[in-house]
Amino acid sequence: MTIMSPNKNILSPVSILYGKGAVILALLAGVTLSILLYITVQDWEQALRQNEFEKWSASYVTNLQKELDRHLDVIESIAAFYASSVQVERQEFHNFTQTALVRHPGIQALEWIPKVRDSDRQLYESMAHDDGFENFQITEQRIQGEMISAVRRQEYYPVYFVEPYQGNELALGFDLASNPVRLDAMEKARDSGRMIATARITLVQESTSQFGFLIFQPIYRNDATVDTLQSRRNNLQGYSLGVFRIGEIVKTSLDIHGNNLFSVALVDETAPASEQLLYTSDKLDVLPHENNWHEKIFIPGREWSLYLTPKPGLYSQFSMRQSSATLSAGLLFTTLLAWYLYISSRRISHIERLMLERIQVEEALSDSQQKLMLHVQQTPLGVIEWDLNCQVKEWNPGAERIFGYTRADALGRHAAGLIVPESVEEEVDAVWQVLLVQKGSQHNINENNTKNGDIRICGWYNTSLIDKDNRVIGVASLVEDITERRHAEEELQKYRENLEELVAERTVELAAARDRAEESDRLKSTFLAVMSHELRTPLNSIIGFTGIILQGMAGPLTEEQDKQLSMVQGSARHLLDLINDVLDISMIEAGEIDVVPKDFDVREAINKAVQKLIPLANEKGLALSVDIAQEVGFLMSDQRRFEQILINLLNNAVKFSEVGEVHIECRISKDQLMTCVKDTGIGVKPEDLDKLFKEFRQLDSGLDRKQEGSGLGLSICKKLVNILGGDIWAESKIGEGSVFTFMLPMKTGE
Repeated sequence: MTIMSPNKNILSPVSILYGKGAVILALLAGVTLSILLYITVQDWEQALRQNEFEKWSASYVTNLQKELDRHLDVIESIAAFYASSVQVERQEFHNFTQTALVRHPGIQALEWIPKVRDSDRQLYESMAHDDGFENFQITEQRIQGEMISAVRRQEYYPVYFVEPYQGNELALGFDLASNPVRLDAMEKARDSGRMIATARITLVQESTSQFGFLIFQPIYRNDATVDTLQSRRNNLQGYSLGVFRIGEIVKTSLDIHGNNLFSVALVDETAPASEQLLYTSDKLDVLPHENNWHEKIFIPGREWSLYLTPKPGLYSQFSMRQSSATLSAGLLFTTLLAWYLYISSRRISHIERLMLERIQVEEALSDSQQKLMLHVQQTPLGVIEWDLNCQVKEWNPGAERIFGYTRADALGRHAAGLIVPESVEEEVDAVWQVLLVQKGSQHNINENNTKNGDIRICGWYNTSLIDKDNRVIGVASLVEDITERRHAEEELQKYRENLEELVAERTVELAAARDRAEESDRLKSTFLAVMSHELRTPLNSIIGFTGIILQGMAGPLTEEQDKQLSMVQGSARHLLDLINDVLDISMIEAGEIDVVPKDFDVREAINKAVQKLIPLANEKGLALSVDIAQEVGFLMSDQRRFEQILINLLNNAVKFSEVGEVHIECRISKDQLMTCVKDTGIGVKPEDLDKLFKEFRQLDSGLDRKQEGSGLGLSICKKLVNILGGDIWAESKIGEGSVFTFMLPMKTGE
């Protein structure tokens, strides 16, 4: 390169004039093009925003209509239940409605409204008393809101069954015919034979400010023909009634809490103007403007509309700033181009001057660096440079000799994962903080890991690296291996204190004590196994002979005798289960359990275990479901122990679940068989999870516990899984349920 003199003017007057003309031309062309692009992109953004808004709005309407339809299906299912039943008892109604209540938070209550003549009023109230509702009476509500006994009239339509009862206590017995809005809806439903919704109402049960509405489904006598108006009036049996909270339905379907992009309003177009507003997300008692985007919502007997208004934050979600960015970028590019053209001619001479000076500085710096690197490479000490995150930036041959890691191995790695053991991490971190905050130098001695797993004792001389602004940019360390010297000092100290002989004697004593403890534990387990075996024989006889007597083979029994013998048989079976658990855990601990691996069909084994638990699940109203992946086939393991583990987990899930279901899932994961048992039970606290698999430990303990058992089931499961070469663990959330998972190798012994 030819170095030009700093005083030489490299730009002629002609070139300067040419440069100014290029700048003006570039400015005019750039501004014009930027404005045209801005207008084009802005029009495209507006069209895209409108399209996105309409798609989101249509999706909201669909979601709300589906959610309403699901709620209406619940009312129709109740009507179908009555149509297929001769008579529905209160408990049957309770059982039938539980699933719907769990799945649909918008349901305030599901009710049975019978038609009660005045002559039958006392009979219905008496029947409710017999069902456990001693204070039941047919009531109505005063204007002040007080519930009083209903005045006599020809017919009543009281709330006779209500689920859930808790939270709806005031509604039980309320005569819907005493309210004109409800009576009008009931009469329309009766005369039309179809489901009818009411206008918005303030619920008797509701303590918040949201509105509700009712859905009446007429139910006629099963043997009646109701093809005329008069026949429908004469054969009306009652109504299935759904009490719904409008706000909950809208929030569930539209996710109002998580969406600040729209103002949402639900309007009943068939109601008077003062009562049209059903719900608004902005808490304003004002009807939306008719020009807002809206769509019809189907509801029996009413005409609803959903109004959606975009909020300012909606368009920001689309991240549509291309028009502004285009204009800004165009103007910026134009300015930069003009500026570049203007100064480029003046920079050439300045750059050439700087390049000459830089070459001279770089040559001097390179010479200095070569000398420094020669010293660093040849020193026996380790030289390490760290960045602010305690990661290696430089690693010399001395460090390679001490720690065994090459420079390529060490660069970029954190000290804690490289050479600092866990035992000294806190000490090293304290030194590091002093170097970063107080600056200066620190000397410390600590143990360090090497690549081959050895522990070396090193002396460290650490210095903070400071930049020109007096900021710490890293740390430089000199490392000396003093392992042999320190070991020599420690060996000398050991000889002085004559500790070796004492340590050997103490080791012998501890080994003898350990052997005695292990022998005692083995004898205990053997004793429990023998005693449990001796107890099972008479218990099996008790259970067998009790079953013969209960079957009437020894003669007829009185009702009291049958009851007492059933209690004896149940207690004997419970005691036998406890003894079986004790026998299993004792055999496992005594090492007397046999594992007989063979190929068996996993799918068949799971179905076999599920069949044994179906009666207990049906008794509690729980669903049992099984999901076995297609790739699951045969397993080389002990089938009996596999089924024992699965039955214990299923029995535990059913025992601690009152509603919902128990689900079994089985699939292949990482060349192992993974089986999960999920329930919707009471759940386990996080701090109690580590206690689940311990012997004789029950989280529901004490004399008033609700569930029986020995506390050995999960402990037996864990020990059997370990014997089969697998692993088991649990996950749980209070109030949501638990998941127990165990993994087994595809072949025992792998």
